[in-house]
Amino acid sequence: MQALDLIENIVRFEVARQLNLLKIRDKLQDREADVGKPVEVSSIFAHTASNVLEKKHVWGLLLRRFAGLVGKDIQPGRRLGSEFADHAKKRGVAGIFHTDELPRYGITSRETEALLQFLKAEESDAVVILADENVKTCVEAIYAVMHRAKAATEGVPEETRRALSNGCSEYMRPLPGAARMYPETDVSPIAVPTALIDRIKAHLPERLDDRMRRYRQDFLLNDELARQIAWSENSQLFEHVMRLWGGYSDSSLSRDEVKDAATFVVRTLEGTIAELRRDNVPVDRLTRENTLDVFRLVNSKTISKEGVPEILRCLADCPTKAANDAAAELGFVMLSERELQTIVDAVVQSRLEFVKAKGVGAVGPLMGVVMKQIRGKADGKLVNEVLHAKILSVLQ
Repeated sequence: MQALDLIENIVRFEVARQLNLLKIRDKLQDREADVGKPVEVSSIFAHTASNVLEKKHVWGLLLRRFAGLVGKDIQPGRRLGSEFADHAKKRGVAGIFHTDELPRYGITSRETEALLQFLKAEESDAVVILADENVKTCVEAIYAVMHRAKAATEGVPEETRRALSNGCSEYMRPLPGAARMYPETDVSPIAVPTALIDRIKAHLPERLDDRMRRYRQDFLLNDELARQIAWSENSQLFEHVMRLWGGYSDSSLSRDEVKDAATFVVRTLEGTIAELRRDNVPVDRLTRENTLDVFRLVNSKTISKEGVPEILRCLADCPTKAANDAAAELGFVMLSERELQTIVDAVVQSRLEFVKAKGVGAVGPLMGVVMKQIRGKADGKLVNEVLHAKILSVLQ
């Protein structure tokens, strides 16, 4: 701080900032506010006209019961959202947007509404979004915002701040503490053996970009799914399931079978479970073994892929229940091929005129009829094959 004539303003504005942060804390605590987890929302802005979001990765964060407070002034020209933006900028993004100020900056009201619906935000909630061309930068920045938002519910965080030319201040870095280390001038340097350095280098964790490339190569995943699971906390579980299924490139499975299996596992871990969470299913109660058991049932053809969501829902409600018991209770144990043939025959015979009129074009409409009857007790691919064969035999 070189401008001594600003000291009076700096002190006054800092007192105001801290008092306003404490008022915001009190309101957040009264509202029982909490902070969600970061979510990628790029799909909502895939065709945006906003030049600040166009062709970039976009991540969002739901702030439950923060409405009206993110835009709350804490210093002249600075709001609580400015504090969030300070932390995001330190990770490399240009800034943040929040729903207290949207629609704006080329972001339309329709996009804003879609964002709120996607995150299941209510009227009392706020949402923060940020964007960058680099997905890693986005993730680091949105998590920094998440931590600062959580700190807002506790009061004034301890941190080192930089004075601005108008007497206000902005976040600079964490406050030095016991964990911050400096070279000790009174202790002689310790020589680290080359062998130790080489051993450490040989056992460094896999870089996320390298993991993503490996998933594309070994499991034939597309870029989106490979990135999604490589960056996920479920990546090790994904690999465990693929080993159980023999889904590595040196297995007996064909390339198409490896790709189909990997795609299904990723979509289950990253999509199905997330959808169940949005439906207020307590998926956090699912154990690793619960999930593995469900995949084992699919691999052994005890259940079909279509039955997985409902079985996971059941196990989330009762994690001590065995997966095969849940499948039996829900009626998702696979039909034998003979039982499936009987159902398909009945459906086709009951709609012979339709089949003769549509030919093989009847497969699509009748698939829905059959799948509704079997309720996930047969794999969709097998159903299609049996139905197609039956229709061809009728037409001949």
